[in-house]
Amino acid sequence: MPKAIIENTEVYKLKSDIVGDIFEITVMKPEDVSDEPLPVIYLTDANNSLGTGCDVVNLLMLGGEIPPVILVAVGYPLEGDFNNFIKLRTRDFSPSLCKWQTPMQAELAEMSVEDIACGGAPKFLNFLTTELREFIGSKKFYKSLQFIINGQVHHYKGRTFITQDLGFSFLAKST
Repeated sequence: MPKAIIENTEVYKLKSDIVGDIFEITVMKPEDVSDEPLPVIYLTDANNSLGTGCDVVNLLMLGGEIPPVILVAVGYPLEGDFNNFIKLRTRDFSPSLCKWQTPMQAELAEMSVEDIACGGAPKFLNFLTTELREFIGSKKFYKSLQFIINGQVHHYKGRTFITQDLGFSFLAKST
């Protein structure tokens, strides 16, 4: 099945030396981009929340609730491989090995427990705050950015990652 096209987006593949993997980065800019740099919102879980994230940001901009922003969505180049998505997301969102959660994740991904990696959240956070931030900075379409992370915080792994590794004070911290 071909991927859906979302207006005003560009898709990049970004190799992370820190994580040792390739991420799919989708950047959505507002329709009317001025010469002024724009704030950036970072969205995790792009494989399953990119469309919703783009819609929410567009509606908030349209309603004047937020200024024009750039949305940077972080996902995996999986071509619809849900099982591998679970495996990679578990690796990147878990701060440590979780003996009770790992078997459930393995069952969900139809993999053995040995194939599920945990504890990669510190590396993923380092990727977000260094490699990804530098990559976006090199594109010259941001300003002193507010680093806002949005994940599926109702989901166990997203909630653990955001609360343990980012801390809520980091969600809207100016840099």
